[in-house]
Amino acid sequence: EIAYLESLEMLDLSNNPNFGYPRDIENANLAMHSPLPTQIGMLEKLQVINLDWNRFKGVLPTELFECSNLRNFYARGSAATNQFSGTIPIEIGKLKKLNTFALQGNAVSG
Repeated sequence: EIAYLESLEMLDLSNNPNFGYPRDIENANLAMHSPLPTQIGMLEKLQVINLDWNRFKGVLPTELFECSNLRNFYARGSAATNQFSGTIPIEIGKLKKLNTFALQGNAVSG
């Protein structure tokens, strides 16, 4: 479980559009986009999250904004990759060290 990685400072899963998808072709049509795990907020030392071009979908969990050392967050996507939606939670204001917050190609507002 990702929450056990207490010393993790950088999480880079970029350019991995099959992340979380079934490995066999027969089940590929049943695969769905996954939400971002809420446990990510437990990684207090995390400074960089790069989820570009994966297949995450749904709203950004408010737990993400508990990563008080977060400086850079990338989750760019397209119709075939990341599909975050909804509004950016007001909790983003907790991220005092945030420098980059990139969500191009998603359906996020706010």
